[in-house]
Amino acid sequence: MLIAVVSDTHRRTTRIKQAIAIIGKANPDKVIHLGDNMDDADLMEAMLGMEIITVPGNCDYSADRDFKVIEAGHLKIFATHGHSYGVKRGLHELAKAAKDHGCHIALYGHTHVASEDLMDGILTFNPGSAAEPRGGQKPTIGFIEIKGNNTGFRFAGIDAGR
Repeated sequence: MLIAVVSDTHRRTTRIKQAIAIIGKANPDKVIHLGDNMDDADLMEAMLGMEIITVPGNCDYSADRDFKVIEAGHLKIFATHGHSYGVKRGLHELAKAAKDHGCHIALYGHTHVASEDLMDGILTFNPGSAAEPRGGQKPTIGFIEIKGNNTGFRFAGIDAGR
């Protein structure tokens, strides 16, 4: 199973279209948008022709819960933007929330910094920002590949020259 993960697109249409091109070539089973701005997922849905799973970020005005639990093969994924879990201060609160919901993986955005960590037994993954990266990083999206009992994470850079 292949899952594309996008966050912090901030209505940057050029970057969104570049992310869509990368995702389309990868042909994932699921696509998750981690907020800021959830409306961008509508463009992604239309261009990819598939449902995008969304969670609201701090720049989104939504009555939706700030997280979703997503079934992915034998794993459960906790998906959130991260602002409600203090991810800029650390990942302990995020990992605890994921554990409390029986999840193995916690996805988050908000920091605009791509990262992959193990926190309190939970795999945490931030795809970075597709539009406004921080920390000297380039625009990125992420992929999770689940093969049997193995789970892999990778980042895909978005070409800033286009």
